[in-house]
Amino acid sequence: MSKITDLIFKGAKHYVTSKYGYRQVINTRNGTTKTFHNGTDYGTNSKKLPQYAIENGTIISTGVGSDGGKYIWIKYPRLNVKMLHYHLDSIVVKKNQTVNSDTLLGYTGATGKATGIHLHLSVVNLADNKYLDPEEYAKTYNTEVVNTPVTNTEENVYIVKKDDTLSQIAKTYNTTYQNLAKINNIKDPNKIYVGQKIQITPVTNTYTVKKGDTLSQIAKTYNTTYQNLAKINNIKDPNKIYVGQVIKVK
Repeated sequence: MSKITDLIFKGAKHYVTSKYGYRQVINTRNGTTKTFHNGTDYGTNSKKLPQYAIENGTIISTGVGSDGGKYIWIKYPRLNVKMLHYHLDSIVVKKNQTVNSDTLLGYTGATGKATGIHLHLSVVNLADNKYLDPEEYAKTYNTEVVNTPVTNTEENVYIVKKDDTLSQIAKTYNTTYQNLAKINNIKDPNKIYVGQKIQITPVTNTYTVKKGDTLSQIAKTYNTTYQNLAKINNIKDPNKIYVGQVIKVK
């Protein structure tokens, strides 16, 4: 385990099953492995855990290898490296897609030359195109750079992690689980899943007042204050809004 794989698995339990370097060949249903292992393998207790990007980057390519293994190559410009995720069960990103640490890449699997569910992670230095030992490289990894949103529509999106509840997420964003359920059309607030994208506020710049609305309620929905809404809408009395009124919320 390392700082990097902790980010990939969002803290979910995993462990090293095969280190970088020379090793005995392994016979699998899809063929025999090579003697030199150009990455590190991480077991997940047979769970198809979601895998995430570690910071801002770009998907170089995705696909299926000659052995049937599903893979993703990601370029991380700040680090000047690219990383390979191999043996995936499924992939949810596309070539040229920009990613950050909240971007779900896919799910851990056993495709290709594998004897069980795991992540094969390779790290390549773009300066000389040489493979690095992922565990050793991770010792020098620094996470101090702030993660930036990928697109405007994702600024208010939260990716569900292991053990999250809708109530906890709501508390973090100073809203209610009922409001998040309404925005995301979640019928059962007790049923959310790892990797699910939760929209914190509606993707819109305006709100049309409905019967029973108050400026305070609208402000809470959009994670702002009634004073701010009153200011940007030139509302002199926050207690006086009317049905059909269009309120700017951003």
